[in-house]
Amino acid sequence: MPALAAIEEQIGPVIAELPRIMSAADFTAKAIPTPLQVIDGVLHKGSKLCFGGPSKAFKSWTLIDLCLALSTGKDWLDIPTAKGKALYLNFELQDFAIHKRLLAIADDRRCNIPENLHLWNLRGFGRPLSKLLPELKKQIQGEGYSLIVPDPIYKTLEGRNENDAGDIGELCGEIEAVAVETGAAVAFGAHFAKGNASNKESIDRVSGSGVWARDPDAIITASKHEQDGAFTVDMTLRNFPPHEPFVIRWEYPRMVRDTTLDPARLKQPKNGRVPEHSVVDILEHLTKPMTATAWKEACEIESGIKERTFYRLMKELKLSAAIVKDRKTWKKTA
Repeated sequence: MPALAAIEEQIGPVIAELPRIMSAADFTAKAIPTPLQVIDGVLHKGSKLCFGGPSKAFKSWTLIDLCLALSTGKDWLDIPTAKGKALYLNFELQDFAIHKRLLAIADDRRCNIPENLHLWNLRGFGRPLSKLLPELKKQIQGEGYSLIVPDPIYKTLEGRNENDAGDIGELCGEIEAVAVETGAAVAFGAHFAKGNASNKESIDRVSGSGVWARDPDAIITASKHEQDGAFTVDMTLRNFPPHEPFVIRWEYPRMVRDTTLDPARLKQPKNGRVPEHSVVDILEHLTKPMTATAWKEACEIESGIKERTFYRLMKELKLSAAIVKDRKTWKKTA
C-alpha cells in the first residue's frame, strides 16, 4: 500500500490544499487590512478570547452581557465595542433561564433585545465543536457574525481531559476552526483551579492544561478582590498593547467598573499566608500512567510546582496509597 494511502486509512484524508511557501518580500509587498476590532483594543474578528475566573465569578452572565453590548454597539466593562451580530451557543441553561437572564440584562442596560443577537440553544447537545461546525456553517450562511460565544466550553470536551495538553490543544484547534471558518471572534469562559490563585500569574490561574494560557489571542482574568463581590481584571493580549488592571463589581445582573478600588488588593487567605500546593494539585496532572520524571515536569510546566514540593507531595500520596507504581510508571489507585 502506498505510504499516503496507509496514512489516510489511519487518520482520514490528508489535507490537499495547504498554503504555498512564499518569499517574505512578496508577502509584505501588498497591504493586509487589519480586521475589525470587535472589542476596542482587545479583540479582532477572527481571534479568540478566554475569559477566566473563579467559581461564582458570574462568567456566563458577563459573556451574555458581552453579546448584548456588542449587538447594540455599547460598552462592555467600560470598553467600547463595534456594533455587529453576536451568536450565543447556550450549552447549559434551560430555555426559561436564558430567557430570564437576557431580559434582566437588557432591562439593566435600558435596551430592547436586539435583532443582532442570536441564540443557539444546545442544552443536551454538548459535543465537540468540530461536530457542530458543519451545522453551524449551514445555519449562519450570510449572517456575518462579529462574535460567537460557546458557553460553557467544557460542554464541548466530550470525555477529553481539561488537564491534558493534547486534549485541550485539540479543543483550542476546534475553537480556532470556528473563528477561521466563520470569520467571527470566538469568546469562551474558563474556570480557575480550586484554592487561592493570588500567588499565580494571571494567565496561570485558569484550571487545567497550560494550553489555555498559551493559545488564545486575548486572555481576560477576573480574580477575587479583597472586597466582597469585586474582581480584579487583568488582560494578556497578543495583538494589542497591555491594559492596566482594573476592578469590576457584581451588581445584579451585570459586572460594572469600580474605579474606587485598588486592583492590586487581591483576596488573600485569612491567615495572610499563600497556601502551598496540595496533593490534589499534583494528582490532577496524573491523567494517565506516567514516570515520576514526566509527572514532575507536567506539574512544573502546567502549575509551576517546584521539584522539591512535587516529591514531598508525591511521598504523601504514596503513604496514603493514593497512587501505585506499575513497573516504571505511577498511576492513581482509584
